[in-house]
Amino acid sequence: MVIRAEEENEKLLLENKTLSTEVDCLKNLFKEGMGPPTQFSKMLNGVSSQQINHFLAERKWAL
Repeated sequence: MVIRAEEENEKLLLENKTLSTEVDCLKNLFKEGMGPPTQFSKMLNGVSSQQINHFLAERKWAL
């Protein structure tokens, strides 16, 4: 039982490290006051700003 808990802890630590790295990389994409979602979506390769607007409108987000 202790071995299983240690293995689970190691697995979670590795996942946490992986996710922390991913979050740090994604933080670089966001800037405070950067403008509307369409401006952000234009920075992303292969993302349709019209689809972003449609997605946000469906969820009643203010654009």
